[in-house]
Amino acid sequence: STNPPQLLYPPPPPPPTTSTKSTIYLFGLCTFANVFTTYKNSIEYRLNKKLNNVISEELPKTLSHKTRSSSETTNRFLIENYRFGGNCSIHNVTNIEIKKNSIVFFNIAYLLIIDSLFIRIMSILKTKCETANSRLIIYYYPCSLLGKKNLSATEKWYLNNTAKNSLESLKKYELDSIPIIDSLIKSGYEIYIPPKKFFETKETIHLDSTGAHFADRGKKIITEHLANIVLGKEKSNINKMEISVKTKISQGKKICEILVPIVFNYIEGITPPITLGNGSIVMNCNPFTFGHLHLIKYAAARCKHLYIFVVEEDKSFFPFKDRFNLVKECTKNIKNVSVIPSGNFIISAQTFGAYFAKENDETKKQKPDVSLDLLIFGSVIAPNLNIANRFVGEEPFDPVTKHYNEEMKRFLPEYGVKIVEIPRLEIADLIISASRVRTLLKEKNWSEIKRIVPKATLEYLKTFTPPSGFPHSRE
Repeated sequence: STNPPQLLYPPPPPPPTTSTKSTIYLFGLCTFANVFTTYKNSIEYRLNKKLNNVISEELPKTLSHKTRSSSETTNRFLIENYRFGGNCSIHNVTNIEIKKNSIVFFNIAYLLIIDSLFIRIMSILKTKCETANSRLIIYYYPCSLLGKKNLSATEKWYLNNTAKNSLESLKKYELDSIPIIDSLIKSGYEIYIPPKKFFETKETIHLDSTGAHFADRGKKIITEHLANIVLGKEKSNINKMEISVKTKISQGKKICEILVPIVFNYIEGITPPITLGNGSIVMNCNPFTFGHLHLIKYAAARCKHLYIFVVEEDKSFFPFKDRFNLVKECTKNIKNVSVIPSGNFIISAQTFGAYFAKENDETKKQKPDVSLDLLIFGSVIAPNLNIANRFVGEEPFDPVTKHYNEEMKRFLPEYGVKIVEIPRLEIADLIISASRVRTLLKEKNWSEIKRIVPKATLEYLKTFTPPSGFPHSRE
């Protein structure tokens, strides 16, 4: 026969030359590809239906790696879907001519954005879009299944059947991707992440633990969001301040991996929290007073869970073991607290040696460097325990502690931790302090001690044998 062979799915006819349609390009990974779903549940089909008044019910017309949705000439948008994988990515992006005044979506997940190949693809697309006076939008998936607040039964199954080391790798990819996103924002890229309901719904969104493959419900949410972006109903929803904080945390963790790698063993030994917006307070409790109890009650009433870190360094007047047990005993009726040793990582000889200086030590006249102490807390301890607030007692007397408080206020907010300063408790005209208790102990003034310490502390002090050379200056 002289007739040419008939294609099963012939390519669509070219649009009329008088068409005023805008072209929307879809570049990216599995989310834009018509996989794990039927075509009518795909982002391409849904987006076409959402943006245009009429949509053809025909199957997609496929030619090579390109899928062009067929629609009536009255429709406003023409969607071209260049899903890719592997070596097709650079080929497609390099060889496609972007039409003028188009919108280009490039979807990418956190675990791939760290690959230099995809940074190169975005750079190529940015240049093409600038030449064509077109809009480039990076649609970014920032986290794995671990970032979803309410897991469905299916998602719990995926999570439970993912190896622990794989989940740890996904967490690392998330952190490694943050500085790259921060850099892209600073370079002028327009970046969106899925809306809140994508992360908060109880319906199944994820089809594995990676956070890169989505069920129909996830694709529907993404489609609605993309349509609103095209129609100008949405502004970039990526929190630049939050990205900046996460960048700081990521960089800080890498420093800690070099300087104090053992801190990661320490944090793994603490029961992980089940709540967000937790608080923390660091105390020496030398010994435990009504002032300490006041600070703890105040803090515990203002957060979902309070972590009390008791300074573990045994350079105080009272031994760590006794101080730790007193804190546990005196807070046992406060339900939302955990009492934890500070290890060598919060106010220790290694991180803040000047804290343990005697009153007449020259160190107390200086402003010690506490950057390592605060780096460990801000980049490792706080993010792993979901600590949003660190409560501190007001310090009117001791210059070293006052300096530490000031440095916390300057340093920790960059890591997403707010400092809440609490006024000291006063009884009549008496400011309660542990140093006063130690002085009264030397005088054996039990009537005055009874006024400023809980019963458990009083009973302990009556059986305590002081070491020589007391009192020590630390609270």
